[in-house]
Amino acid sequence: MWTRTTTNVIVFFDLADEKIGEMKVPNCVVFRDDMDLTVAVFDGLLSLVASRRPYHSEVSYSIWQMKEYSDAKSWIKLFNIEPSGYYVYDFVGFKKNGEVFFDVDGELTYYSRNKNGSCRILGTEILGCPEEFSLDSYVESLVLLNVASWISSTENPPADNEANRGSN
Repeated sequence: MWTRTTTNVIVFFDLADEKIGEMKVPNCVVFRDDMDLTVAVFDGLLSLVASRRPYHSEVSYSIWQMKEYSDAKSWIKLFNIEPSGYYVYDFVGFKKNGEVFFDVDGELTYYSRNKNGSCRILGTEILGCPEEFSLDSYVESLVLLNVASWISSTENPPADNEANRGSN
């Protein structure tokens, strides 16, 4: 049930502790019920794409990034995107080089910022149904799941060869 006291948060599941938690979003979107929020990974860090869809107007996007994981004060606004002259359906994802994928009138497009600050939207010529594009990302990790049980179930490691030799 949505109430006036409900706030926007990121809900997460900690695999190590097997607990569900909440993480605060940037203050400017905490109480906004007129925004769509999408969690993503950008440049290896937790990011948030906040899109505001005013009635009968174009969509605008704010890209946020959390510099210190789970520190709500570390959210910084990276940039805004206001795609003038385009009907953008949805944010799709990020490219490694910082370009942002969108669904524009059923075509997968990307938003590119030049070094001088100018912006442009470029088509990929990949067509589909509006709002049907999706992009998933993953982060490689060498973390072993269930490490505590694995360590406790193994026998003692073999003794060092020098210690076993003794003095003859």
